[in-house]
Amino acid sequence: MEWGALSSPRPISPIGNTIIETPLYPITILASKVVGRRVGEFLLFLRKEGVLPHYEDVQLVGLSLGAHVVGIAGGYVKNMTNQVIGHIIGLDPAGPFHDQGLVPKSEVLDKDKADFVEIIHTGAGMLGTKVPRGHIDYFANGGRSMDQPYCKDRFLDINSLLGGCFKLNKGIQIKFL
Repeated sequence: MEWGALSSPRPISPIGNTIIETPLYPITILASKVVGRRVGEFLLFLRKEGVLPHYEDVQLVGLSLGAHVVGIAGGYVKNMTNQVIGHIIGLDPAGPFHDQGLVPKSEVLDKDKADFVEIIHTGAGMLGTKVPRGHIDYFANGGRSMDQPYCKDRFLDINSLLGGCFKLNKGIQIKFL
């Protein structure tokens, strides 16, 4: 699912505006609850139809707000069936509103949403969360955008900052804290 146009902030100047002031972002957070529930309903449907033998066999992956979407789906399956999704991977889960407690816990990816939740942080403190919420959290190169190899030289470029620095590198370095 691609919803970048709605989940990204509108173009802003590097001085003055923040993502919190961007009107589409809070609306997209509200939409993520609906999308997560629909993903959960789809998993229930697959199980009912016999296509999905066990929820433990399911692995969900989500990036940014999508990480919270798959967390919502995992929570929905757990609430409806008393069973848990096997594995969720959160790729740089969104931080704004989530880290400030403005989003209900049921809508935040955490280790209660699956049997095993792993989170990879690459933009912590900017647009990604810096809060460890998984069974295991990896903070690649310290977890911050400005510490990522491709982002160092482009940190002041507003498009790189807002769009993330997702260009593939030759290798991944993980710094254990």
